[in-house]
Amino acid sequence: MTFQPSAATNAMFGADCEFDPVTGRPFEKGSGALPKEDQAANFLRERDRAADMPKEGERCIQTNRAFEFSSGCLTKARQTAIFLSELSPAEKAARAAAAQHLADVVPAGKA
Repeated sequence: MTFQPSAATNAMFGADCEFDPVTGRPFEKGSGALPKEDQAANFLRERDRAADMPKEGERCIQTNRAFEFSSGCLTKARQTAIFLSELSPAEKAARAAAAQHLADVVPAGKA
């Protein structure tokens, strides 16, 4: 889906302003601006990172611990890795046994 600026957007940024077709963000112009390809890559990285940031009240599905969501917090993937590394040896063994049990289950129709 390509971004089509509205009349209000054109009024705000100028009719000659170019927008990233994927994210809809306006490209910077001027002597200090990065090339459009670099700006577009940054826009995508920021979008993907924002998608992995925890929201208030969100919990880790693997450990049921609450994610930190304040400014400067780590992504959900990174916090989950930390939570898993902090499990007790007994909890790690139980998780490994459950994972092995799932791996040993024969899919329906394959028995």
